[in-house]
Amino acid sequence: MVAIAREVAPGRWRASAGRYFEDFTIGDVYEHRPGRTIGEADNTWFTLLTMNQHPLHFDAAYAAKSEFGRPVVNSCLTLSIVAGMSVAETHATVDLVRSIARDLTILIVEHDMEVVMGLAQTITVLNYGEVLAEGRPADIQANPRVQEVYLKT
Repeated sequence: MVAIAREVAPGRWRASAGRYFEDFTIGDVYEHRPGRTIGEADNTWFTLLTMNQHPLHFDAAYAAKSEFGRPVVNSCLTLSIVAGMSVAETHATVDLVRSIARDLTILIVEHDMEVVMGLAQTITVLNYGEVLAEGRPADIQANPRVQEVYLKT
């Protein structure tokens, strides 16, 4: 992959594409910017594309009366959204999701725990379809039952 980055301050780089391992310097900081933000139109189109007709995803008046108080991003759009992405793409996606979270409630089904812990305010852990634990990221990481089931400790 061609490494494209420009230095924006001493030891601080703004990357627009991936880099080879040899291209990194210890101590340098790399900033990754998303190319665009998922908006209401994206959520509506994806909701309709997946034939998910629930108004919670695209009817603001209906969603305002829900427990979330606003439209919820279609979970198919967020399902393991970073699977197969490079580190740069993952960081860009996390930034993008953070920007969306200012305006929407987002349900994320993700298996990359670094992404989950970095984004979530509340985590619900499932085991064979049953709720195993729910709480803040730090509480989930410290939960002995979660550790037993998922880390086999």
